[in-house]
Amino acid sequence: MRLHDLLEKYLNSLEVAVAKLPAYAPHFPALPTFPHHKHTRDTVIAHNKPNLLDILQEAAGWV
Repeated sequence: MRLHDLLEKYLNSLEVAVAKLPAYAPHFPALPTFPHHKHTRDTVIAHNKPNLLDILQEAAGWV
């Protein structure tokens, strides 16, 4: 199995596991994309529901 396939399988299973976690208290309800948002270094901004691969690519840019 290729590395990409393994990573995709892992990320899919991780997404399923996270989706099963109990919801925590909603916050930032005034944002137009509520409940979705993004924490930046200094603030919180409106943001559409992220794709896990996009998150990992952004994180890879920090390394």
